[in-house]
Amino acid sequence: TYNYNIYADDRVIEFGSYTSFVNAFPGTRTIIRTAANGAWDTTFNHGCNQPVTRVFPLKSGKLLLYTPFGSSYDGMPVGRLFQIDTAGNLDTNFRTNFPNGELKPLYEDSLGRIYIGGHTMTNPANVYDTNIMVRLLPNV
Repeated sequence: TYNYNIYADDRVIEFGSYTSFVNAFPGTRTIIRTAANGAWDTTFNHGCNQPVTRVFPLKSGKLLLYTPFGSSYDGMPVGRLFQIDTAGNLDTNFRTNFPNGELKPLYEDSLGRIYIGGHTMTNPANVYDTNIMVRLLPNV
């Protein structure tokens, strides 16, 4: 497990690379959800084609997810930073286009603005050379 989030009802959504869950499913999954008793939630069938390495819970109940490579979620293209709702559905209204680098969601204020820090690579040597701080405004 790379990261996880525990919901108020004690369900857990986990992000990683899973090849089995007590032999419950074939293939590899990048996201699974378990019930409060630890049983695999077979109704949750969502996935990302790259590992999700950071999870930031938002006050709305949605999750802000980060993958260092950009990817697709449930077959839909997403950037390095994207949002899902509590059911695991992609928020198609939330779109970002960050350059190559590493992002770290840091804080959500009382108005729903999200502050993100990180490093980007803007040089041909592929080394982090630019620190960034970004404020994302809420969907209104």
